[in-house]
Amino acid sequence: MSLFKKLSIFSLVLISTLSFAVVSFAEGTEVVNKTESASCFDYYKFQSVQVSVGPDKQVLNAGEPAVFRGELINENNYPVVDGYVFVRIGEKNPEYITEGQFIVDEFFALEKVTLNANEKKPISFTWTPPKNLKAGDYRADYFFSVGKKFNLGGLPFTNEVIVGFADFKVNSAVTAGISFDKSATKVNSEKYNHIGAWPNLKEGEKAVISQMIKNNSAVKKTVAVKYDLFYWDSLDEADKIDSKKETINLEAKSEKEISYTIPSINRSVYYLRITALSSDGQKSIVNIRIASDLESPRINYPAINKFPLKAGEDFTLFSCYHNTSYINTEGEVKVFLTDDKGKSVGELSYKGVIPSAMSAQKVDLKALKDLFAVNLKAEVYNKAGVLVDKYETRYSCDGLNSDKCPVAGTSGWQENIWLTLAALIIAILLLVLVIRRSQNKNTKTLAIILIAVLVVLAAGALMSKYIPMVDADSITATSTPDGKTKSQTVSLNYKGAFDYGTKGNTSTDWDGIFSYGNIDITNTVTLNGETSLNKNNTVSFSKALSCFYYNTGGNIDTPNCGTAEVVMYGSGNGYGIKWSAPSTPSMTLTSSNTSVMTCSGTNCTAVGSGVATVTATVARVSSTVDLLFY
Repeated sequence: MSLFKKLSIFSLVLISTLSFAVVSFAEGTEVVNKTESASCFDYYKFQSVQVSVGPDKQVLNAGEPAVFRGELINENNYPVVDGYVFVRIGEKNPEYITEGQFIVDEFFALEKVTLNANEKKPISFTWTPPKNLKAGDYRADYFFSVGKKFNLGGLPFTNEVIVGFADFKVNSAVTAGISFDKSATKVNSEKYNHIGAWPNLKEGEKAVISQMIKNNSAVKKTVAVKYDLFYWDSLDEADKIDSKKETINLEAKSEKEISYTIPSINRSVYYLRITALSSDGQKSIVNIRIASDLESPRINYPAINKFPLKAGEDFTLFSCYHNTSYINTEGEVKVFLTDDKGKSVGELSYKGVIPSAMSAQKVDLKALKDLFAVNLKAEVYNKAGVLVDKYETRYSCDGLNSDKCPVAGTSGWQENIWLTLAALIIAILLLVLVIRRSQNKNTKTLAIILIAVLVVLAAGALMSKYIPMVDADSITATSTPDGKTKSQTVSLNYKGAFDYGTKGNTSTDWDGIFSYGNIDITNTVTLNGETSLNKNNTVSFSKALSCFYYNTGGNIDTPNCGTAEVVMYGSGNGYGIKWSAPSTPSMTLTSSNTSVMTCSGTNCTAVGSGVATVTATVARVSSTVDLLFY
């Protein structure tokens, strides 16, 4: 057999074999295990995305843009996509412990954030204090959610459960304005707790929310009031139930009561945001949340624990879910994972009891091809088969800082691989035709060489889809100043049991576990000021304490300490638990170089040139738990 015939046959056989291997190898994923129950908190970690951000200046001027810088810290060992940083800015309230701050603004600082596993990503955003904002002490509270639904940092429907904060002052000629009186909020004439248990109303009951608004200035104010009623919280406009507006006039140094009515309670959770905006640009916001015992299943963070996926790699598709009131219900959970061609990559399904407590399902999968983009879709149906909650997102290498992702600029070659192969095969066949018909020896030799080159290119085209290509010039590093907020969390596992009964009455004598899960106590220290000082300049440090109890659900996801959880058994018999919030601990500041910086109390002063590290030591704290019987 002639040389050109041998090369032609070899070329076609090689390309056909590689093509068959790739096609055979590219059929989605293999299901390792069927859908099975799991512990939600093995995958979903509350407070796992930290927001460590502060303003460039400690004193902001009203009407002038202010830049906030810092970083997002993903403490999960898997990527997080579709992230949102929500910011709530408030004037400091002396009654914060029971009311929270006086809110003057709420907004998304960042949207559609992608974080690689364990990544620290520098971020910044700009916020302009309104021109007529009242002078005073303010605080920015931070929250991080996925898809405006699933809280990985803070609970935005609360005033106290946050994932980071920054203190600052506002310099302004204005010393008074409009504000909501949070001590006078009422639901059905009963005082509303801005921090604490929400009102729990019955199905069909009317809810009248009344709120006092004050004008503390010396001039009359015309105020536009907007009422936005949501299900669950106010992050997603898709959850909005109703909206209405009214205009009121407030005389100088006066107050007025406004109200909003929910005609009939027919959902498990309501969230009312009232926004007051005066004609001169002053704003005040108050949020009110109401619960009920109605059943409504909710999905909570469907995701995958690895991405991107390499051929042969094991990964897990999981989803948490719960009922949004403190009773159990029934329903169905479905999660679909597909590639960009709509082919199934994995699927999770569960039908049965959906408890109030957070629950989860998972399915273990094995990737049979490289996956640099997948689409996730989750659905939850109630016991009547009606779709009551859904979520969709996309995992992609776009914006993901992962060495598993293709280098930018190579995707076009890979995505058009089959067109490339087709062109190469046609070129080879044309060259074979030239060899057979040409009588010129040099022409035949050149054609044979070209066939060999095209064979190599064809093999490379196929293999490039599975062998990562690295371009050294595309790798860059960025250095940014360290964040100004540092947190340390101590996790404690707590379990207990009780024996509840009445002597001589065996029907009420039974045992059970009354609490299981984790309690996390977090100490947070914040530097209030610049990281670079001139001699004799002083910076202060503030501390905060937060406390969270895991492994629950209902209408709160994961509550903070001091929140009672109640589960009823039978007719009036039940129990509850209540974590007591620990007392605020003391803090000691230590300088690593006292010739550069000295510290006393909560302040440190620059005394010389150089670099010094300040260590904040926060004293040990303790917390107790009460078992409540009903």
